[in-house]
Amino acid sequence: MHPLLFHIPFPSVPVHLAPAFCALAVMALATAALGRRAGERDLMVLGAAAFFGALLAAIRFRGQTVALGPLPVYSFGALLSTSIGLGLVTAVRLGERDGLRRDVIAGTCVVAATFGVIGARVLYVVTNLSDFDGVGDALSIRSGGLTFYGGVLGGFGASLIYLKRRRGAWRAVGDALAPSLALGAMIGRFGCYFAGCDYGVPLSPSAPKWLARLGTFPRWPDDIAGTAAGSPAWLDHVLHRGLSPESTASLPVHPTELYEVIAFAALFAALSFLRSRRSFRGELLLAFLLVYGVIRLLLETVRDDPERGLYGPHGSESVLVSFALFVLVLAFAWGPCRSIKNRRVRVGVEAIALSSVIVIHAVLARRPPSITQLSTSQWIAVLSGLGASLSWKRLETGSYVESDGPQKPVLDA
Repeated sequence: MHPLLFHIPFPSVPVHLAPAFCALAVMALATAALGRRAGERDLMVLGAAAFFGALLAAIRFRGQTVALGPLPVYSFGALLSTSIGLGLVTAVRLGERDGLRRDVIAGTCVVAATFGVIGARVLYVVTNLSDFDGVGDALSIRSGGLTFYGGVLGGFGASLIYLKRRRGAWRAVGDALAPSLALGAMIGRFGCYFAGCDYGVPLSPSAPKWLARLGTFPRWPDDIAGTAAGSPAWLDHVLHRGLSPESTASLPVHPTELYEVIAFAALFAALSFLRSRRSFRGELLLAFLLVYGVIRLLLETVRDDPERGLYGPHGSESVLVSFALFVLVLAFAWGPCRSIKNRRVRVGVEAIALSSVIVIHAVLARRPPSITQLSTSQWIAVLSGLGASLSWKRLETGSYVESDGPQKPVLDA
């Protein structure tokens, strides 16, 4: 795990930023014009977004120059870009299979990705205000500092506004975005792993050696991390867990980033399986919000990074988490579980869900007693899961129309 992938060997020459961004703006405007001429509205949207972004950057960096030299490519930024691109391609293809116009789904993806990154950064900064010295520091995300739920909130909110004129469109678009979001987030969590952020609590001495190796974060060289810094886990353990500053690696911890990779991969597979069996449009998006809410609620119990933010009433972790999980199970039984027509199967699923709360409470209760609070992500997980469950029955039984026209009917599968 390493925060730096490689350097691009650019020559050491000064570059004036404003003219460079102006050139990018001209190229973006030409792309938008080409899209308009060819009737490709997705190219128009992409070109227009890039044009305004480059224009704002040219104004922001007017009169500034940078010494262009070997350009570092950080693993977090590279994998984040890869995840956005892969998610965009997947969402467009799934949307086209559902009869959505390519420009509608592509435009929504661009809006969701842009405001998703903004929302992810804003929630992280708001949660950790004391860690930032100014606006420039808050805007620097090359080595990490994004929250998944901030991205979901930012992207979903902006998408709703973008699709406002197309009544019912968000349900169809949401079904295309849900699997692509899971796939993209799976790639993005690899970036978190290489950046060393979002790590877990220390493993017990009896943990398997292979797991300990995966969860051991090395101290980064000084020419990467700076003379007073190291990988986040190593630095945290030196400051708070008695690790020697001379140690070359952190204590073995739960590799929670890889746990989320597995969770997102399973979610993608489950949503792909459910896609041809859904009973209403919007089901995949609601299923994603509910299932990932439960996963995140539980994964946070083995997270240890200090950037999560803790809020709400104090109490035993086993009680707080078990109660939150019980609320989600009740919401699941009231909403999504009603979609199971076979009564015996439905009762069995409800019994398994309730039993899992008891088992998880027993597992958490075996830990050393501690008074804590729920994290920001756990609160959002509960609220998003509740919202998805409460919306399930209404969307399943309601009638609606799809995206491409305000009066175009959609077959309710």
